[in-house]
Amino acid sequence: MGIVLFAMGGYGAYLGWSIRSSPGDKLKTAPLPAPLAGSMADLGKSTAEMHATLMTAMGFIFFLGANGGLVLSLVQDKPITESVHFTTAMIGFAMLAMQGSLTKLFKGQNAQAARTAHALFGTATMLVFLFHAYQVPPPTPLSSPCV
Repeated sequence: MGIVLFAMGGYGAYLGWSIRSSPGDKLKTAPLPAPLAGSMADLGKSTAEMHATLMTAMGFIFFLGANGGLVLSLVQDKPITESVHFTTAMIGFAMLAMQGSLTKLFKGQNAQAARTAHALFGTATMLVFLFHAYQVPPPTPLSSPCV
């Protein structure tokens, strides 16, 4: 999940702030991440499309991972809702849902305010997910040593 957060979320956040700083560039082809810059021509999507695709896919993959985490906690007879990791995940999912709904206001009367709120709230969402990644519970030790 950390790879998804840093690769997809990090590049998606970068693209979001790129759109914010240069709104005219949102229809240009998305710039390649530095490690891929020499090996490919481009990604074939505009910056705005790539931002939306990456962040939606990140949310979906996090949703699938959360289901796996819940099942693992249940199998191990651990209390689910008492974990900081669970709490930060639920806060992060709520923030992602609010992020998605803010995009519906981009064409209304307060479009600029909605875009500003989306950018700042998106940064806060990424910070919550970074804190969430830090809260991964340590693995439980084996009850008896393996021989």
